[in-house]
Amino acid sequence: MKTNVIVIQDATDIIKNIEGVEFEWINNGNKSAGVIAQQIEQTLPHLITTNDGTKSVNYSGIIAYLIQSIK
Repeated sequence: MKTNVIVIQDATDIIKNIEGVEFEWINNGNKSAGVIAQQIEQTLPHLITTNDGTKSVNYSGIIAYLIQSIK
């Protein structure tokens, strides 16, 4: 089901460019944690989608970089 499979190179450097943040949602005030889509978009644009001006992060896609970084 996959094509053009390559091993991620320089994963640690990529992860160093990502900041984990805590924040509160504007619509309900609930505290959460994650990343800022605009920041991820600079390094990993293929993990960002935009719908009606709202950016979303494919968090599952970040896992591969974390795995390679640990290795």
